[in-house]
Amino acid sequence: MKVEIRKIDPQGRVLLPSEWRKRVLGDKKEVLIISLSDRIEIFPRVGDLEEFIDSIEIDIPENKFLDYHELRRVLRGFK
Repeated sequence: MKVEIRKIDPQGRVLLPSEWRKRVLGDKKEVLIISLSDRIEIFPRVGDLEEFIDSIEIDIPENKFLDYHELRRVLRGFK
Protein backbone atom coordinates (compact mmCIF):
# COMPACT_ATOMS: atom_id res chain seq x y z
CA MET A 1 0.00 0.00 0.00
CA LYS A 2 1.22 3.49 -0.84
CA VAL A 3 -0.04 6.61 0.93
CA GLU A 4 0.26 10.09 -0.54
CA ILE A 5 -1.06 13.46 0.52
CA ARG A 6 -2.71 15.40 -2.29
CA LYS A 7 -3.95 18.99 -2.27
CA ILE A 8 -7.43 19.98 -3.35
CA ASP A 9 -7.38 22.68 -6.03
CA PRO A 10 -9.53 25.85 -5.84
CA GLN A 11 -12.27 24.10 -7.85
CA GLY A 12 -12.45 21.26 -5.29
CA ARG A 13 -10.67 18.68 -7.47
CA VAL A 14 -8.09 16.09 -6.47
CA LEU A 15 -5.57 14.88 -9.03
CA LEU A 16 -5.20 11.10 -9.23
CA PRO A 17 -1.64 10.20 -10.21
CA SER A 18 -1.30 8.70 -13.70
CA GLU A 19 0.35 5.53 -12.37
CA TRP A 20 -2.72 4.91 -10.16
CA ARG A 21 -5.08 5.50 -13.07
CA LYS A 22 -3.09 3.18 -15.38
CA ARG A 23 -2.73 0.44 -12.77
CA VAL A 24 -6.27 0.50 -11.37
CA LEU A 25 -8.41 1.86 -14.20
CA GLY A 26 -6.56 0.68 -17.29
CA ASP A 27 -8.52 2.03 -20.25
CA LYS A 28 -11.76 2.58 -18.30
CA LYS A 29 -13.03 6.16 -18.39
CA GLU A 30 -15.60 6.02 -15.59
CA VAL A 31 -15.34 5.38 -11.86
CA LEU A 32 -17.79 4.55 -9.10
CA ILE A 33 -17.52 6.95 -6.15
CA ILE A 34 -18.91 5.92 -2.78
CA SER A 35 -19.23 8.63 -0.15
CA LEU A 36 -19.20 7.27 3.40
CA SER A 37 -19.41 9.26 6.60
CA ASP A 38 -15.65 9.41 7.13
CA ARG A 39 -14.14 8.68 3.69
CA ILE A 40 -14.63 8.51 -0.06
CA GLU A 41 -13.92 5.31 -2.00
CA ILE A 42 -13.25 5.26 -5.74
CA PHE A 43 -13.57 2.08 -7.82
CA PRO A 44 -13.27 1.41 -11.54
CA ARG A 45 -16.68 1.06 -13.15
CA VAL A 46 -17.09 -2.59 -14.10
CA GLY A 47 -19.83 -3.62 -16.49
CA ASP A 48 -22.75 -1.62 -17.74
CA LEU A 49 -26.02 -1.57 -15.81
CA GLU A 50 -27.91 -0.71 -19.00
CA GLU A 51 -27.78 -4.40 -19.89
CA PHE A 52 -30.31 -5.01 -17.09
CA ILE A 53 -32.92 -2.56 -18.37
CA ASP A 54 -36.10 -4.45 -19.21
CA SER A 55 -34.58 -7.70 -17.91
CA ILE A 56 -37.05 -8.07 -15.04
CA GLU A 57 -40.66 -8.86 -15.72
CA ILE A 58 -43.28 -7.96 -13.14
CA ASP A 59 -47.03 -8.33 -13.22
CA ILE A 60 -48.56 -4.86 -12.96
CA PRO A 61 -52.26 -4.20 -13.53
CA GLU A 62 -52.83 -2.12 -16.65
CA ASN A 63 -52.38 1.64 -16.08
CA LYS A 64 -51.72 1.03 -12.36
CA PHE A 65 -48.31 2.71 -12.25
CA LEU A 66 -48.13 5.52 -14.74
CA ASP A 67 -45.90 7.44 -12.33
CA TYR A 68 -42.36 6.01 -12.26
CA HIS A 69 -41.69 7.39 -8.77
CA GLU A 70 -44.80 5.71 -7.37
CA LEU A 71 -43.70 2.41 -8.93
CA ARG A 72 -40.25 2.77 -7.30
CA ARG A 73 -41.83 3.41 -3.90
CA VAL A 74 -43.97 0.28 -4.19
CA LEU A 75 -41.12 -1.92 -5.44
CA ARG A 76 -38.95 -0.76 -2.54
CA GLY A 77 -41.73 -1.52 -0.08
CA PHE A 78 -42.72 2.06 0.74
CA LYS A 79 -46.39 1.76 -0.14
